[in-house]
Amino acid sequence: MRTGMVMGPALLASAAVLAVAGAARQESSYEKVVKDMLATVQDATKTLGAIKDQETADAAGPKLEEHGRKLLALRKQADSLPQPEKDEKDRLELLYRTRFDDALKKLRNESVRVKALPGGDEAVKRLSPKDKAPEKEPKKEP
Repeated sequence: MRTGMVMGPALLASAAVLAVAGAARQESSYEKVVKDMLATVQDATKTLGAIKDQETADAAGPKLEEHGRKLLALRKQADSLPQPEKDEKDRLELLYRTRFDDALKKLRNESVRVKALPGGDEAVKRLSPKDKAPEKEPKKEP
């Protein structure tokens, strides 16, 4: 079973966590983005969890698209934040890394389960935004 469609949203969220963890000078803004991302991943997992057949897969499609768009917007917001102090980056990573890893694992598991159902593959595809965030360019060394 292909995991590419599952990995798209997972990688998007994971990369955004690292970007936010790497951009945490103003704690309230950055922590809010991290919390919003975590909540969105959890909401997407809950939406996938409600899919049992073709009918529920079709009904979940718009909500999954909404989750995908929100994750993309949060990723863009995270990318626009300036780099943090090392202490703040470490603090956020310590607080949220395990939670994100757990949330992403649950999302992947639900995605795999749903893909095996009638209409499930299309439902999972709807979670991946069509206009993905551009890849970050590597930083140039001075």
